[in-house]
Amino acid sequence: MTVEISDTDWQALVGSVLKNDTDDLNTLLERVDNENSLTRYYLYVKWMDGDAPRPGAQQPITEWPPWVTDWFAAYTPFTKEWVEEYVASRTSNPIYILVTDDPAGEVGWYELDAFFS
Repeated sequence: MTVEISDTDWQALVGSVLKNDTDDLNTLLERVDNENSLTRYYLYVKWMDGDAPRPGAQQPITEWPPWVTDWFAAYTPFTKEWVEEYVASRTSNPIYILVTDDPAGEVGWYELDAFFS
């Protein structure tokens, strides 16, 4: 994929990154996406890792197994198969896989099958 970006936008992009200015960066990225007719897809994936060691006898179990969460952005839509392959690469015993396409990962969590049906 090739993306066209003006010198002014490139300078703004670099400046936003160096200043850690996420508001300006998000605005600029949206404009670059629009000017290049691109659609950006977001996906948060979280699951419980059944292979995680249990806490020792001295520590109370408050939540086990722990949740593992990862975030992705891409210019092609995500698929159920992609999520399953990714999670399988991280653990051999995933429990209860959830996903959301909310860019902030705050709302809209669905079980994997329901999200992709």
